[in-house]
Amino acid sequence: MAALRPLGCSLLAWALSACSLQMNVPAGFLRLSAREHGDLRAVTADDARIWVRDFAVDNDATVEFWAASFADELKARGYQLEEQGEIQDGDGRRGRAFAGTTTVGGEACRYFAAVFLLPRGFLGDLFSSDHVRVAEFAAAEPLYAQHLDAVKAAVATLK
Repeated sequence: MAALRPLGCSLLAWALSACSLQMNVPAGFLRLSAREHGDLRAVTADDARIWVRDFAVDNDATVEFWAASFADELKARGYQLEEQGEIQDGDGRRGRAFAGTTTVGGEACRYFAAVFLLPRGFLGDLFSSDHVRVAEFAAAEPLYAQHLDAVKAAVATLK
């Protein structure tokens, strides 16, 4: 039985690494260590930020439902959404993307988000429910324009 412990630990490590988010972080962004549940965070020296998270959901709603729900939450918090469209991740899943603005401390800040639905079984049988993946990018107005294209390209590598 003791001989099987290293194998069990190796399988657990593989399963946990398979659950972690993978994305080619844009140049100039520093990947931060995951704080909670394998989320992905990155930041630039001048405070542009990327945050990618997965949320387990126990129903069969569509990506459109989750994108609309997320957008409504942002509007309720004072964001003005200006653009919406489709986006694709590194596994070819289609998602919804939107961009908007808000004011923080008197400064205009821009926001980009992409929402994907990862159906149950997206990593074999490890997950028994759907997952919603949200990739967010926020920065002050001049930094946003400087980094947006690279962030969208990074989201296209998200797995």
